[in-house]
Amino acid sequence: MGLVAITSAADQDNPGSGGALQKPGYCQTGMNYHAGVSFGRVIHADRYLLVNPADRTWNFFWGDDGAPPAFNIARQKTLAAMEKAAGQVAYL
Repeated sequence: MGLVAITSAADQDNPGSGGALQKPGYCQTGMNYHAGVSFGRVIHADRYLLVNPADRTWNFFWGDDGAPPAFNIARQKTLAAMEKAAGQVAYL
């Protein structure tokens, strides 16, 4: 799709959301403190990043430093998810 990276967040009160983001290759990068309020309680959210796994974009994003090991593992998850989706999803 031409994107370099996608950022997302998942409320810490909903650990299933974070797990769902990690399956296709999102990598946790930090936390958004006081991301919101629910029923009078402050909510924190975990931040996630998914970097486009295409060689050109991947190399551009990480530059000469190279990707941290956790992102290399995440990249493999993204590539596997894309391969699985290739026969089931039409990219417009």
